Amino acid sequence: MDLDEFIKEQKTKYPNANYESILKMVGTIYGKQETSKQILRASWVFDVCWHVHNKIGTMFKYAQEAKIPMTHIIRNYVKTKHYKDNYKLFLGRDWQDLPLIKKKLFTHQSKDPVDRHVKNCNAIIISDLGKKLMATLIANGGNYPLIDSKHKKEKYLKELKKVMTDPGRDPGPLDDWGSFEVL
Repeated sequence: MDLDEFIKEQKTKYPNANYESILKMVGTIYGKQETSKQILRASWVFDVCWHVHNKIGTMFKYAQEAKIPMTHIIRNYVKTKHYKDNYKLFLGRDWQDLPLIKKKLFTHQSKDPVDRHVKNCNAIIISDLGKKLMATLIANGGNYPLIDSKHKKEKYLKELKKVMTDPGRDPGPLDDWGSFEVL
């Protein structure tokens, strides 16, 4: 597809499209680095999958071993204060600010905003990325692996220790604790 075909297609399918928005989107995809906000928003999927897999909010003695429907687990998680706080942190808006909640466009659901969030979280989990993340969590005991699976764990840790204890290594801002005064 060349530029003329693209413009023709865009004008027929999306006549009201804002050209500045299209240019901004293309700039984000090609060349321009992701902003911190975009990275944080993309991390929301990882957070939801981890909390749902680990049944956060589903509190009873045998919750981890019990066969509980996924929708029930998601609903319990969505009702927690943690979900509401993380939603605001990752997505930058209050959890009640979903457009469908504001407009009250509920057709087959109750007017409870939790229902909309349960549906959205379920969509995240059944997406391709959500399925991959859930499989990773299952394979790694409920956690995301910090060690690259292509390397042997022992070899990776030995190399990491060697790099971290190298006397010529610049400690960087996280390793520089400065001097402490004795009280």
